[in-house]
Amino acid sequence: MPSLLAPPLPPGCPWSGFTPPNVNWCEEELCSFIVNPADTWSNLAFIVLGLVMWQAARRAGRSDLRLFGPASIAVGVFSFAYHASYTWLLQFFDFVGMFLFCFLVIARNASRLGWIEPRHEARFFVLGVVGASALVPLLFELAIPIQLSVALCIAVALAQEVGLRRRSPGSRLPAS
Repeated sequence: MPSLLAPPLPPGCPWSGFTPPNVNWCEEELCSFIVNPADTWSNLAFIVLGLVMWQAARRAGRSDLRLFGPASIAVGVFSFAYHASYTWLLQFFDFVGMFLFCFLVIARNASRLGWIEPRHEARFFVLGVVGASALVPLLFELAIPIQLSVALCIAVALAQEVGLRRRSPGSRLPAS
C-alpha cells in the first residue's frame, strides 16, 4: 500500500530533496528555509509557555508536574523544526514531542487512578512514548493517518479525566 504523502516541494527549494510529510496543513508551502511560517512561528508559544509551566511547578514544589514544562518545550522545538522543513523526517520528531506531552498526562492519570503504582509511572511514560513513536513509521508506510495516534492519546487522557472527576466530583486530588 503506498504511503500518504503531502505534495512535494518544487525542485530547488531548500527542503525539496526530502520526503514530504503525510499531511498538508492549510498553510501554503513557500519555497524557503521556513516552508510554513505561521505554523512554524506559532510554536514559540509552546516554548514560552513551557518555560512558564516549568518555573511554576518548581516554585510550587510540584514534582509531579515538573516535566510538563520541558515536554511543552519539546513540542514547540520539534513542531517548529517540522513546520519549518515540511519533511517526513522532522514530522516524526513532531510526533515524538506530542507523545512526550500526551504520555505525561496519561501516565500521571494512570497513577492517580490506581492503574499503575506511582513508582512505575516513569517506566509507563517511557514505554508509552517509545511504543507510540515506534508505530509512526509503520502507520506512515501503511498510509494510515498518523494523526489518529495523537487523537487516540487525547481520547485516553480525556477518558481518564472523566474517570477522575466521577471518582471525586468537585474536589481536587492530591499530588502523589
